[in-house]
Amino acid sequence: MPRMFRPFEAFIGWRYTWARRRNHFISFISLTSMFGVGLGVAALITVLSVMNGFEKELKDLHRRTGKTFVYITHSLEEAMVMSDRIAIMREGRIAQLGSADEIYSSPRSRFVAEFMGEVNLFDVEGDADGRLVSCDPALQINARTNGLEAGTRAVLMVRPEFIRFLADGESADCVVRGTVVNEFALGSRIQYELRSETGRTLTIEKLREDRFAGSPGDPIAIGWPLSCVHLIREPAER
Repeated sequence: MPRMFRPFEAFIGWRYTWARRRNHFISFISLTSMFGVGLGVAALITVLSVMNGFEKELKDLHRRTGKTFVYITHSLEEAMVMSDRIAIMREGRIAQLGSADEIYSSPRSRFVAEFMGEVNLFDVEGDADGRLVSCDPALQINARTNGLEAGTRAVLMVRPEFIRFLADGESADCVVRGTVVNEFALGSRIQYELRSETGRTLTIEKLREDRFAGSPGDPIAIGWPLSCVHLIREPAER
């Protein structure tokens, strides 16, 4: 029985012969895979675009039913918005379990502190006079505290939103001097990167109405009260 002429097969055969002569044969399987990846990316963008509404729907559903939901996510924002309690996992173990506010404000380790968003960490220790002494020359601590026994080391944590820009001659419990190197607009907030005099980079966040009056490259002092500090009682990294 004579074979039926198939134009598509003839076209593929011609393209194959032509491409081999020029040593740049293109795999139709690869093109198909690329098409599939494109569809996957488009679907992902669509899902992400509706996630805010999805979070609210789940929150409302939980309130109406009173059922316990277990929601697994890699998104800090989703965890903070949706959860009554959060479990931070590390290497298959629970690093900390608590409310969103507790874990954000009072982490038990460096890992949890950094996992829960932007943070500034300093190694500190207590001295014999009951003062908190910074092991980092970038940080000047002016206030007395009985938070640590003499010789005990810890990590001082301050979140970017608690840091303020100091006017000339103004001081604070904790002070760092440096230069503003970057400014990022984040909707209602402005995030700044400050390079300390010792070369360390710190993060500051302010509402738009409290934004830095200067420009990147300007020298500035920043500060915060000890009431906004959390001490992490774990061995400081050297």
